[in-house]
This record gives sequence, structure tokens and C-alpha cells, in this order.
Amino acid sequence: MNPRVWVITARRFVRKMTISPTTPDACLQDVARAAGLGAPARDALQAMAQRRQLVAGQSYQLHGDAVQHAVLVVEGFLLIGISDAAGRSHILRPMGAGSFFNLLPVMDGGPAIHDAHAGPATTLLLFPKAPFLQLMERHADLHHAVHQVLYARNRLLYDELAHIALSPLRQRCARLLLQVMDAPMAGDGVLRRVRVSQTELANMLGYARAVVNRELRQLEKDGLIRLTYRCIEIPDVARLAAPDVGVAVATK
Repeated sequence: MNPRVWVITARRFVRKMTISPTTPDACLQDVARAAGLGAPARDALQAMAQRRQLVAGQSYQLHGDAVQHAVLVVEGFLLIGISDAAGRSHILRPMGAGSFFNLLPVMDGGPAIHDAHAGPATTLLLFPKAPFLQLMERHADLHHAVHQVLYARNRLLYDELAHIALSPLRQRCARLLLQVMDAPMAGDGVLRRVRVSQTELANMLGYARAVVNRELRQLEKDGLIRLTYRCIEIPDVARLAAPDVGVAVATK
């Protein structure tokens, strides 16, 4: 695994988090109320919670690890992904404040299904597996809320599989560049930069570097990006984010 991929990507996602800063306890209460939990279940979760703080890039767990806790992100975020024995990493998404994590392995008793690395200044609340499952049995509102989260994620998974299956690599490259680009710098106007290497982009997309390089060069030829020695420049974010970016080559 290349930890630099996780750290760089974590920093890129900081600007995307829309959850307002709050305290861990307040975040838990807000999530519980939004899920329709009554006061008894909310109070029991609050009493059970164990706090853990992580720094940017720090690993919380790896794929296949034994899972002992359900997790609620209350500050910062976790980057969810997977890495192989060769060190290639595929980052799926960030899970920001208010997101529950590890519900499935807690419920089915299996190992962790993802790697999880922290973004900057990340705080988690951990709920021990056995007491959490007992709490679900005692409180129907918590049982219902957990299942609603899992149902929603199942639908999201199907949507993402469809995107992978049906979207051309060109469109997937454009989407990833938009996800990992830097925040705008003073004096740059609309110019944005991507400082993740082509090798790291290829690992995140699950393709060989040469294949991804061909797509990036075609994007450059079409005026959507500029490939430089140190970074990839995006002169016009709106053009790269256009719905038809994935079919631009085929229509020329």
C-alpha cells in the first residue's frame, strides 16, 4: 500500500465536506434524531460510545481485519477503499461526519470489507459490537434505522456498479480528476490543479498506467486538461464536468 495516496486524497476531500463543525456528542445526537431514534436509544448509544482520534492518512482498519466496533464519524472523515498486495489502492469514497461505518461486518460477524484511512483531524465514536447488537434487539427504532442505512447503501452500490459498467474510462477519468483536484489558489482564476500522479490515478481507477495515460492525453488533446511535469491542470472545471465528456471523442 502507498500511504501517500491516502494522505493526498484525504487533503483533497477536505474542501468537499459540507457538515458544519460540531462536537462529537452533538453530532451523535443530531444523527440519532435524524434517524428517528427515541431518547432511550439515543442515551444508550451516548453512554456506550468510545472516542478515538486519528491524524491524516492514519489507518483505522484494513480489508480482512476483525471488526469489533460499529463506527460513527463525528469529525473529519474516513476514506474508504481497498488495496492489493502490490500496493495499488482504489479509493471508493469519503465518509464524513454523521456517517455510520462497519455496520455490515458487525451484523454478519464477518471481517472488514474495506480499508479505512483518516482525513485530517478525524474523530470517531466506537460502539462495541456485542452491546450494539443487544441494543438493536431492545430498541426497534435503532434496528429499523440501521437497516435503512444498509438498504440505502445497497441501492448506491447498484448505481455505482452501473456507472462502472456503462461509463467509458474517459468519463471515469474526468470524474476522478474532479474529485481529487486542489482547492483554487489566489491568482489562478478558474484554474485547478491535480497533484496526484498518473500512477496513483491508475491505481484508483483500477487500470494500467499506460491505459489511463492514453485517456488523459486525449482529454488534453480536446482542451479539457493540461499535462505538466508536476501536475495536471484543469483550466475549466465546468467543461470537464459536462455530462457529455465521456462521449466527446466518439462524436468527433
